[in-house]
Amino acid sequence: MGAEQGLFDPETGQNTAIGRIKSDFTVLSRNTDGRIEPSKAARPYIKGIAPLYRWTFSNGREIVATAEHRVLDCNGCWVSLYEAFRYKVELVYDG
Repeated sequence: MGAEQGLFDPETGQNTAIGRIKSDFTVLSRNTDGRIEPSKAARPYIKGIAPLYRWTFSNGREIVATAEHRVLDCNGCWVSLYEAFRYKVELVYDG
């Protein structure tokens, strides 16, 4: 994901750009029962240099990420953004 991409922190109620996160933080994630709950996440790390794309979903939300960035589909499988858009995969969305 791009450094400018915002992540929502349920503890603070704020969106923070990934490039500004300097320590571990909290995100919303799915537990093994499929429910959404706060979860601790490690500080973002620099993965390397790769092309970034702005992906716009059918609901108008956007994400800036590489084509290989993984997202969860409605069947509980992780797919790349490239696969999700190419094959019109339905993704999990809460928000």
